[in-house]
Parts: sequence; C-alpha cells; structure tokens
Amino acid sequence: MKKNLVMVSIFGIIGLTFLTGCENKEVKTQVKEDITEKKLDIEELVKPDPNPEGVKIEVTLADAITRYQELTKDATVTEVELEKERGNWVYKIEGKDDTNDYKVVYDAVTKEVLDKETEPLDREEQDESVLDAQAIEISKLAEVEEILKVAEEKVKGSRLEEMSLEKNLGITYWEVSVRADNKKVKLKIDAISKELLEIKFDD
Repeated sequence: MKKNLVMVSIFGIIGLTFLTGCENKEVKTQVKEDITEKKLDIEELVKPDPNPEGVKIEVTLADAITRYQELTKDATVTEVELEKERGNWVYKIEGKDDTNDYKVVYDAVTKEVLDKETEPLDREEQDESVLDAQAIEISKLAEVEEILKVAEEKVKGSRLEEMSLEKNLGITYWEVSVRADNKKVKLKIDAISKELLEIKFDD
C-alpha cells in the first residue's frame, strides 16, 4: 500500500512538473511575442522620415513653369518661389511680356491655381534690354529635388523653409533657406550647374 502511495506521489510530482514546465514555456513564448510586437511598434515610431526636408511636391519645376506659360501666353520667367502657405507648399512664379507683369500662385501638390495677377508695365519696364536682362533661361534649370539634395549634403539634417529662383548679374541661382539645430542657414546654389555659390549661418 505504501509502495503504491509513493508511486502515485512520484507520478503526481512528475505530472505537476511537466504542467508547470509547459505553462512556463507558454508564458515565455507570450512574453517573447509581446516584446517583439513592442519592438516593431517602437521601430515604426522612430522610422526615419523618407523625406527629411519635409517637402511634399507633386509638381516639378518644369511642369510649374509650363503651367505658368499656358496661363500667361508664354511670358518670360523672372522669379520663382517655393514656400509654405497654410501648411501647403506653393509655387509663386513671376514674369513679364512686352506689356504686362504676371504673378501666378498654385498648389505644388494639387496643381490648383490659387491666384493670378496681371499688371501693365510702365514705359521704362517695357525696354527690351531690361526685359532680356531679367528673363531666366528655363531650358537648363536643375529640378527642385536636385537643389534640395545639394542643400542637404551641405547642411546635414536640414529642413527647408523656403527657396527662390533669381537672376543677378547674369547668374541664375536658387537662394535656399533651411533650418538645422534651431539655426537658420542660407545657401546660394547655381540653378544650372548645382554648384554651391555661398553659404551663411545665422548666429
């Protein structure tokens, strides 16, 4: 009788140990799964921004200028700005023809025309040599993304605030304003060769 009781006790202990081992294994598996899920959640939260400049643009510079010329009957381009208005990136393109000064504003994502202004030129502004000097040669311009890439290479981790395409003394360049480490940096980048012409760091 005692022998039977001993055997029952032994089997009971073995069974309990087996069940406990199974439960521990299940707990460990569950904990491992929970940790894996949390790790994935954290990785998703800290996932690098694929667009570090924070610029969402669907319309290329070439398309923007083409649209401007459609609206102004092929007027020359004298200035282009890319900036944020009410949280959206917009193109502001200015130019002239023989008689008028134009400004067209439209959404850089939806392509919606937001504003169009036309003003007559005064006699002095109608001078052909003045018009030629101000006109930007648009056929060889680098795209906005290429200019932003140069700015990012020169100022790591920078975020675009605004940029404008200008012509001065025969040189066409982008003036790019970015922010990095809470400091503003201005770069002048050749709009054709993409060469860095100047860089200024605000104190």
